[in-house]
Amino acid sequence: MNEDFLNLIHNARQLKASLPILEPKKILVEEKYTDDILPFDLYRRTRQNIEKIADQINKSFYYAIYDGAAILMRRLIEMLLILAFKRIGQEDSIRGSGGNYLQLSEIINCAIQNRQLDLSRNAKDYFGIFKEKGDLSAHNPFYNCRKKDLALIQHKFRSLIEELFYKAGILE
Repeated sequence: MNEDFLNLIHNARQLKASLPILEPKKILVEEKYTDDILPFDLYRRTRQNIEKIADQINKSFYYAIYDGAAILMRRLIEMLLILAFKRIGQEDSIRGSGGNYLQLSEIINCAIQNRQLDLSRNAKDYFGIFKEKGDLSAHNPFYNCRKKDLALIQHKFRSLIEELFYKAGILE
């Protein structure tokens, strides 16, 4: 190797060794957000995975990450539908031939037609709204979800999630 290069490496190692070791400071960040989309008292003390998604929805809305909130809202609906089918022992009806879950649109169609789930008329009507919002936010490069888009349908989301909590056995 070139002697200048070896000297450069040696000098860099000496410089590194002479630097003081700094301990990283622990910064505690107090999380601040509201329950504008899903009320805390609806989902607290349910299941950890549901609480995390619900918190993320509320945080996304609070911090103006509206596309993220819409995608997470869609995800929570999908999770709860799967849990509802598991609860009634019909999980296989929403799995494809390879054993994977069907697309959300197909799961929704199965749920709407399933007499054992016995979904309300409102729930059946609301699925499309949230699937569309989540799909637009996830897949349309020309769409940006806005606060008003979600604020106008918040009450429908809360109503749908609460019903799905009961259907999935999360609430009794």
